[in-house]
Amino acid sequence: LHHKLYLANPPSEVQRFSITHGYNMLTLRRLWNLTGNTISLGVGAVIAHPESRVRNRPFAEKGGIGDSGYYLSGPVINGGIGRRLCVSSNLFLSAEMRATLSRVSVPINGGEATLPNVAIHLMVGVGAEL
Repeated sequence: LHHKLYLANPPSEVQRFSITHGYNMLTLRRLWNLTGNTISLGVGAVIAHPESRVRNRPFAEKGGIGDSGYYLSGPVINGGIGRRLCVSSNLFLSAEMRATLSRVSVPINGGEATLPNVAIHLMVGVGAEL
């Protein structure tokens, strides 16, 4: 999953803070098929690309993994429930609602920022059994 986060109401010493190039949640999930529904639980890590200007000091957006500006920033857990609707013998529609909870620390010029993130995701898709 990928998010774009913006600080909407920054204090006066924060001119800009966002994580828009990447708030990427990489997870391993276990799925269970229960009475036609798919239940899932997962854990993983957030890889974030912070962008900020705090106390008029911009963050260079370099460093981290391969000097790319992406940082291994913290853990994430998720859980979801989904369902498939058969359209034909090998074609189906799927829908899933998933919740994620993460807490990351990202660098800023002269320090770090720590932030929690709680989100609900609604996903729909088309699939085929081959």
